[in-house]
Amino acid sequence: MEHIRAFLRVRPLLSREKAHGEEGCIAVQAGGAKVSVVSRSGCGTKNQTHTFDMDCCLGPDASQEDVFRALDLHSMCDAAFEGKAATVMCFGQTGSGKTYTMSGSVEGEDGDPAEDGIQFEAVRYVSQFRERIQTSEGGHEKTVKLRASYFELYNERINDLLNGTEGLKCRWSKKAGCFFVENLMIVECLDLNDFILVLREGQARRKRASHLLNDDSSRSHLLFTVYIEVVDGDKPARHGKLTFVDLAGSERLHETGGVGNDTKSINRSLFALGNVIERLSKGQSPNQRSHIPYRSSVLTQLLMNSLDGGCRTALLACVTPSSRFVEESLRTIYYAQRAQKIQFKALEMVDATQQEMYDLKKEICRLQEENLLLRRALNMPETGPINPAALRMTQAAAPVSQESQELAHAAPAPKHLARRLTDPSSQGSLKGHKPVEILMSPSEEPRRCYSGGAGARPSALDVLMGLPNTSDFVRQRKLPLLPQATVPKTIGFHVIPRKNRLFGPQVS
Repeated sequence: MEHIRAFLRVRPLLSREKAHGEEGCIAVQAGGAKVSVVSRSGCGTKNQTHTFDMDCCLGPDASQEDVFRALDLHSMCDAAFEGKAATVMCFGQTGSGKTYTMSGSVEGEDGDPAEDGIQFEAVRYVSQFRERIQTSEGGHEKTVKLRASYFELYNERINDLLNGTEGLKCRWSKKAGCFFVENLMIVECLDLNDFILVLREGQARRKRASHLLNDDSSRSHLLFTVYIEVVDGDKPARHGKLTFVDLAGSERLHETGGVGNDTKSINRSLFALGNVIERLSKGQSPNQRSHIPYRSSVLTQLLMNSLDGGCRTALLACVTPSSRFVEESLRTIYYAQRAQKIQFKALEMVDATQQEMYDLKKEICRLQEENLLLRRALNMPETGPINPAALRMTQAAAPVSQESQELAHAAPAPKHLARRLTDPSSQGSLKGHKPVEILMSPSEEPRRCYSGGAGARPSALDVLMGLPNTSDFVRQRKLPLLPQATVPKTIGFHVIPRKNRLFGPQVS
């Protein structure tokens, strides 16, 4: 079992924050696995220091490439090519650097590659990996198809950012066991340039607004997905998926000065997501968990597979080091640590119909091999129809042959069981027959005479002919008895004593 990995990125202090006298209250400790947060207390009390353990913590000096390596996105992309799902989710307070971490400068025409977001780095790695696979396989029938979709969730409404369609529906698929977006546009990407066009088109159509804390604030949740289909010969196709989620920042109306329903909708959906994460973080198995309220929000429906569907998920919490927003930063870190307790088992996604066909082909091959072995064992042709008459003859002859073989290799009889009559006079009355064994005393050694001579190994015929036969005894009684074969006088009935002698001498 794996668990959702939680990461933390602390952005630098902005110039306006420094101008207002704000100080940094978050420090990443040596080793990059712990972070310390100093919270302000009331007058006359000492400040409190909170220490948290994360999978990795990135300080203000971390670059976009450092974030990509820390998240280990290379292995997540490799898992997608193996037919598994992976998700990277950025969340935090508004203005904490989520969109910059996710998208970078991909919107610009001549952006600095060092400023590219992790979405761009991921699609570049995926495009190069696809080229390496198809080049290294050579003549092997292995193809990779890449597709992409980009949409936003604004006020609980799904808007397609590639064709501008608004109000798409989130439906439940009973067959797949998950939610999906109906009529969502998915485009095929043949190279890296196609991915860049998709990202730029989506960023240009997303909902934004400015407020007191951010001049370019995302007013919606963004979901960019890369679909990977790998077909390897006659094996079932594997369907991997990479999802990048840029959650809108949590806001307080009195701090942002925002008005309207978008702020309320953002906070409501984030609250529903936190409730789902709280239920999943109890550490129970899927069969023991209580009801998970995925249907409480469209956002939780869209993220169901990422949180509890066998998907490798990484949560990147973005915080500001300003002491002014220390409470929001602590809330974000607690949010990430709860999600870190969610356990899952990564699953491979294959086409059910193709998997069934592949299993049936393997079963046919196994039965063909078994049929070939049986044909060879019965001395029958390896191919072609089977003659029923020949099969019955073979089956009828097989038990006799087996019995003969067992009798031929049987262990010798015990010494006290038999003795052959080798007297020539007795053989004269049984002309044309093998000697017959009769029961003798246990102390006498039986003598064996086989057709192969002394010391020869008995054949199956010798063993069968050596067994007693009723006809031999019948013929023996019909023939006249020779003088040599008469019964000795010493063998007979003894005289029965008188009755009075049985009770001892009589008393006079």
